[in-house]
Amino acid sequence: MHPACHGPPVSYRSTHHLLPPVLSCAQQKWDQTSDSEKPAAVAIVIAAIVAQVAIGASVDAVERIPLLSPFLEFVGLAVTSVYAYRYATDPAER
Repeated sequence: MHPACHGPPVSYRSTHHLLPPVLSCAQQKWDQTSDSEKPAAVAIVIAAIVAQVAIGASVDAVERIPLLSPFLEFVGLAVTSVYAYRYATDPAER
């Protein structure tokens, strides 16, 4: 087992040794990718980054609406409660 997998909580400073293996694996996968697929791989990574930024901006915009955020939190709590009650109490629903 890797030393970072057990023991006290891992801080950011103690994880710097994990970066070289990750980069090495990424470099190996990139080298194995054919030249015709590399533009698609880059486009997928860029699209994922753009999607994360857009999702973050959307969540921030919704959180700034005064009554909408607490209402959505209440709806989420209610749906979770109904789901937990239904599937925890009725064996036929499992």
